Amino acid sequence: MQTTIAIEPVYTNIVSTPQRARIVLDAITSPCLKIILDPVNLLHPDCIHQREEIISSALELLGPDIAAVHLKDYRCLHGKMITLASGLGDMDDHQVLSYIVDNMPNVPVTLENTRPDNAQAARERIAALYGKFWL
Repeated sequence: MQTTIAIEPVYTNIVSTPQRARIVLDAITSPCLKIILDPVNLLHPDCIHQREEIISSALELLGPDIAAVHLKDYRCLHGKMITLASGLGDMDDHQVLSYIVDNMPNVPVTLENTRPDNAQAARERIAALYGKFWL
């Protein structure tokens, strides 16, 4: 049917790491199985200090199989991850956005955790970083 199905690794799910996602992709070996990459979903309070390493690993292991990217932000409050619209927290999207621009400029990117009161600010932040690619 030529339908693409994408899995989204999330630290609270069975497919919780880039490594586990790679195992699933390799086991199923279908060109129709892809990845939705949401870098914040790979993080939790215990591994925030390894953020760049985790995201680098995800891009290295999963890059060619990424079908879509979700961008959002986070803050750690009282030992819990709070998700926010992109640009409103502690996430540095440069690593992911640079990879997209260099390797897959046509991949769909969604802004998550946006609401009417923050959607424009999130969009403007991304456009300020990489506007010439996504206007």
